[in-house]
Amino acid sequence: MQKTLLITLLLLSFSYSWAQEKTTDSTKTSKTKNKNIDFNVMPYISYNRTLDFMFGAIPMMMYKTDKTDTISPKSLSGLTAIYTTNKSYFVCSFNKWHFNEDKWRAQLFAMTGNQNSQFFMDDFDAPTFYDFSTKTTLVSVSVLRKIFKSFYGGLGYSYAHYDTTYQDDIQPASTSHTNGLQTILLYDTRDAIYYPTKGNKIKSKMDYLSGMVWK
Repeated sequence: MQKTLLITLLLLSFSYSWAQEKTTDSTKTSKTKNKNIDFNVMPYISYNRTLDFMFGAIPMMMYKTDKTDTISPKSLSGLTAIYTTNKSYFVCSFNKWHFNEDKWRAQLFAMTGNQNSQFFMDDFDAPTFYDFSTKTTLVSVSVLRKIFKSFYGGLGYSYAHYDTTYQDDIQPASTSHTNGLQTILLYDTRDAIYYPTKGNKIKSKMDYLSGMVWK
């Protein structure tokens, strides 16, 4: 549920960016120097019946891990911070790196947050809604190596922890967490990583859970 919520938040956001234009003299020739870092901020405002009003910001930057590498796409790092009027919050960091002429790719995603919500309890003479709160921690990391043209393979690791408490102890508090390794295969023929106009991306991921605990 938490992953679905995060994806929904990102899809519903609207963005803007700042840009500066430098006035040039048409009678003079000048060389344009490519910026190594491109920085943008996406503000976030939304509303739904579960979390009420949501607002925050998503700053991100694109950059070259090696200025001499003209083949690798720019890497991407960003932060998402969202607060809601029902006192929920979410903070996550997302990173995607390209190294060594795009022979190596790595990703890191980490999120923590506290989601407040309600559920309906009808086991009493006077059924009503009760509040509950779920503290969430998610971490996912992966590293891929190019095997041959457009085909990558690698390993990943994921961890998830959920801690839920209920209003008036109407139900016992529960804690669960999972973690495990992943094998990942990727076939990528896109002409551009972030704004492709042609090509295909096919990804296969197999999870091997090494631990699942419920309390």
